[in-house]
Amino acid sequence: MTELAMGSSTERSPEEERVLIGDIAIAGEANSKEGDTFYLIT
Repeated sequence: MTELAMGSSTERSPEEERVLIGDIAIAGEANSKEGDTFYLIT
């Protein structure tokens, strides 16, 4: 999994954002079951 520094002044490249969102989606799918509802808030 990709680790990125979190902070208000941190700028991510489009590629870094794509990878981060992909990692979040994979983690969410791995921990979900049918009927679950979840939200991605950015």
